[in-house]
Amino acid sequence: MASIKDVAEYAGVGIGTVSRYLNNNGYVAENTRRIIQQAVTELGYTPNQLACNLARNKSMLVGIIVPDIEHPFFSSFTRYVEKHLYDHGYKALICNTVGISDREKNYIEMLDRNIVDGIITCSQILDNSLYLTTQKPVVALDHYFSPDIPMIYSNHKRGGALAAQLIAEAGCKNVIQFMTPSSISTPSNDRHSVFMDILKKRDICVTSCESEWNVFDYNYLYETFKKKIESSRHIDGIFAADLGAVCCLNILQEKGISVPSEVKIVGYDGLNITNYTTPKITTICQNIDRLASSCVDIVLKKINNQTDFPSEIVWDVAVKKGGSI
Repeated sequence: MASIKDVAEYAGVGIGTVSRYLNNNGYVAENTRRIIQQAVTELGYTPNQLACNLARNKSMLVGIIVPDIEHPFFSSFTRYVEKHLYDHGYKALICNTVGISDREKNYIEMLDRNIVDGIITCSQILDNSLYLTTQKPVVALDHYFSPDIPMIYSNHKRGGALAAQLIAEAGCKNVIQFMTPSSISTPSNDRHSVFMDILKKRDICVTSCESEWNVFDYNYLYETFKKKIESSRHIDGIFAADLGAVCCLNILQEKGISVPSEVKIVGYDGLNITNYTTPKITTICQNIDRLASSCVDIVLKKINNQTDFPSEIVWDVAVKKGGSI
């Protein structure tokens, strides 16, 4: 196997010149570049990626921290992030924190030890200090840590208003909304406060049911939502994230309750799973691709010590009509 020394000898130049050409980190005359590339091609030389990255002082890796990769929102977001990173010559290192444990703390400590160039987090963590002490560039999806950590999120207030409008226009009078814990510092909970405020002004009863912190398992959601639905009387409307909306639809159909004639359902996220139910679920769509691309753009700017980016980016949401309302 050819070495960088072999390439230098074949091209008649110094090893340092070949290194500058391969790493693109210094001047090399155009004619010399052509000679070196010819030597690389004819010798079949493959640069050592680790050595190249060390020369650049970069790993070309970005860590993605997600609460549960099995959850369809986080899996979709991670898919888009990985794609956009790859398009920029970076690879993704996915860290799946899964539930209530020290996994997120352990992952942050690992990523901080020069393994990655930056971090994109979808954290639902309650202790913000874990991210405030890391030395790596961090970008957050839907979580406020500090002014120094840019946050990307959807216009959740508008999303809550759109959902409330759908529920009110459908004539619902007794509504349950299922939500993540209000203690989490996330703008995504704004949709629930706006949803409740608008409907209460219209004399529509709204009951909020918070799920357990950092648990996204379908079976847990199913059992939790089932108990709440069974203990509530005269429900005619439900607002929940898409996975929860699917849970509710299944629960209601198993109990012989018709959707939408007896109970209306509005989801939130705009995931593909809303297309696979009967009826299809009406949902408020987040632009997950745009959320992902913004996270990638900003983390790469931070990695390259650029400062021309905002501390917040907000993407609009839209209604996708189904047959659940």
